[in-house]
Amino acid sequence: IALGIEMASLLYYLLTCSEGDTKNQSRSDKVLEATLPEKEKDSEFTFSRVLASLQKEELSAELSGMYSTTEGIVANSFTLLISAIFSIEAIACGYLFSIGPMFIKNTFDVDEKSIGIIFSCASLFGSIGTIISISPKGRAFQKTHLRSPYNLYILVVVVTCSVLGCLVPIFSVHVISVLFLIGACELFLTLVSELQGAITTSHFYTVLGPSAQMLRRIMNVVMAVTGPIAYGVFPRLPYLISGSLC
Repeated sequence: IALGIEMASLLYYLLTCSEGDTKNQSRSDKVLEATLPEKEKDSEFTFSRVLASLQKEELSAELSGMYSTTEGIVANSFTLLISAIFSIEAIACGYLFSIGPMFIKNTFDVDEKSIGIIFSCASLFGSIGTIISISPKGRAFQKTHLRSPYNLYILVVVVTCSVLGCLVPIFSVHVISVLFLIGACELFLTLVSELQGAITTSHFYTVLGPSAQMLRRIMNVVMAVTGPIAYGVFPRLPYLISGSLC
């Protein structure tokens, strides 16, 4: 039922946005054409200006602002890919939140209080990592050593290794894997959201932004439904599936 509601909501939203764009496109073009000064009607995204922006921060900020509000730039395959990879978080953490507490209790004979502490510490670990990454020093470090999308590549590797680490039948290794899995997923969502906002124009972000989040929620529902089924077949099968998909 939840999956059907999510998919119906996504379909309705996409159809509504498509109809609104079709009705308002010609009128918006006429309004923009009438209100823009003559010197701004032509494209300002020339190769020479882009090269010059690499040396001048003011010109770079100007071009970034123009890019965000330009409706003539269509969403390319990379923009759509960024919207789709939001589901990686759902694939990685969906099974963990679905069968993770039960797996820990049955495999390592741990009480519920300890399981709650483990997941709470993992969320705290992710929040601290996110705060550090978006701080001025964290951004400066990423700009120098881990420029996007390389920071995302590293996080995907960390997420995959953490999921596979949950298969190890050692309690300490499993706890560390859960900490890094939840922490890396929270940081991954933050950085992907930031990247999507940077490369997607405002015109297309109104569609791709909510659609990416709804796709992630749909995957969460799918993982939550199939998690107990896979756990019933083999307790470690959910982690094998999610680790392979990541």
